[in-house]
Amino acid sequence: MSLPLLHRREINGLELACFEWEADLRAQQPTLFLSHATGFHGRVWDQVLNRLGTRHAIAVETRGHGRSENVEIEDWRDFGDDLVGWIDHFGLRSAIGVGHSAGGHAMVDAAAARPDAFERILLIDPVIASPSDYDEAGWQIDVLNQEVHPTAKRRNAFDSVEAMIERFRDREPYRRFDPEAFRDYCQWALVPAVDDDGLVLACSPESEASVYMTSRTNPAVYDAIRALEIPVMI
Repeated sequence: MSLPLLHRREINGLELACFEWEADLRAQQPTLFLSHATGFHGRVWDQVLNRLGTRHAIAVETRGHGRSENVEIEDWRDFGDDLVGWIDHFGLRSAIGVGHSAGGHAMVDAAAARPDAFERILLIDPVIASPSDYDEAGWQIDVLNQEVHPTAKRRNAFDSVEAMIERFRDREPYRRFDPEAFRDYCQWALVPAVDDDGLVLACSPESEASVYMTSRTNPAVYDAIRALEIPVMI
């Protein structure tokens, strides 16, 4: 696979980013449309794509992640709406959607909203809770009380990519990563600090924590599940 192009576009009032591989193959073969997990980024798919040969692929970077605008998450419905924005921008038809974790949740919403965009979807550990868990009062209590999710205390500053690799290489679950995929995760998880003093996480601890704090905000995902008429592999 060649190096991907970085796209930036305003979608739903935010500047969002995605990576596109083999742009010259757009509309010539089914697009792989990829949506990552919480705390990850578009380049975590590099090693997967390297093993699939020459393919047209688009990997989004979720709001608050990667090179997309750094915001805190208020409603998981926004994740699916953002994917729809990219689908419309690229005019996707008969793509293969792949969503990991929260990205799987978003992919379900997007596939239901744009049924012609996908021929099938693959959901890897999709975060879709039991219907009874989507209790509006439950998640609002956490937000209103301003309880701090442990992720908000995550270390945010690193002197280099190598420093991040050294810190996490022997910890769970990172020690189980493919070594090349782990390096990609660390390399693209960091961006220059605003004050140019070292590197910080592209997905700030506060943004990542907000994803977990609002994980029960989209009970309508079950309406999306019922609307799907394409093959789904989990």
